[in-house]
Amino acid sequence: MNVLFVVNTEFHLFVSLYLYYNNYINNNVKFIVIKSKFRFQDSYQFNKLNVEFIDNTDFNNLKKYNKNIISQINNISTNSYDKVYVFQDADFINNLLISTLKSKKSKLEITLVQDGLVAYVSDYDKVKTLKKRIKLNLLKYFYGYKKLNTTLFWGSNYLIDNYLVSSPEHTIIKTNKKIEKLEFNATSLFSNQLIFDFFKFDSSKYSLSSEKRYVFFISQGYISEKSRKIEIKILNLLIEKCNLHNYELIVKLHPSESIETFSQFTLSNNTTIISEKFPAEFIMINIKNSIIMSGYSSSLLINIQTNKFFWIYPMIYDINFNFKLDHIKVLNTINDLNTIFE
Repeated sequence: MNVLFVVNTEFHLFVSLYLYYNNYINNNVKFIVIKSKFRFQDSYQFNKLNVEFIDNTDFNNLKKYNKNIISQINNISTNSYDKVYVFQDADFINNLLISTLKSKKSKLEITLVQDGLVAYVSDYDKVKTLKKRIKLNLLKYFYGYKKLNTTLFWGSNYLIDNYLVSSPEHTIIKTNKKIEKLEFNATSLFSNQLIFDFFKFDSSKYSLSSEKRYVFFISQGYISEKSRKIEIKILNLLIEKCNLHNYELIVKLHPSESIETFSQFTLSNNTTIISEKFPAEFIMINIKNSIIMSGYSSSLLINIQTNKFFWIYPMIYDINFNFKLDHIKVLNTINDLNTIFE
């Protein structure tokens, strides 16, 4: 079987490697890695995989027909694939690649894999949707990207054949197509050291110990200045609480963020900031009896039963959604932070 993985983020690569090592290690597999400004480090062991990169660094500024991108997508599509895994069907390059591949082989099976929380939370906005429709039509009919189809939000690309998500029972996807469960849990992740080796992750670098207790805070990224100030206020409060309750604080930055972003954050001896670009799950599965916290990071979907999980989006962001899991508690106010150490 010829299999293609199309990845846009470190998390996509993480899941793709998991699927590859567990299901396709003896098949002909290729990875398309779409590189953008904040994504992917050269230190990853890409030399161990069959990888082709698409440079998306300057592609958001579309003022003319990009012959190089079209040529590269056409070259990729000359290979005959049986199955393609993609995480973002509405992304421009992914949309174009899916359409081109499907036009060459109609029986190609395309699986859309979970990307964050978009399979469970509607981000529909009438104005934004209209703007996106106009942009897609301009790209298709004015700039010459004829193979684009009008995919306005995650999961709406009609060329998708099936879906792979961790909680099919909670998904908001409206489709008659098959929705399969992504068996993605701590036990299965522990079983494959090759994934950690690929990202060159070494837990000893962060002095992680099962004897210690941590508050692991996963920063969200791409948030407003107002939300950032609230997030930093929460982090400074967590430092005080950690000192009081004998916890260590670990802050994992989003790939789009730098340490300078947190210049107002008061560091202490029991605080570690991680800016390296590896999946937050790598830290989660190496700590026990600890607290995992984030605005609404999908990393918390992996339930590691020795830890406690908290989303704090009502404190920071002007959003609301009904998606709930039993192992994740939602904290609504800063005062609720007093309860997490109980």
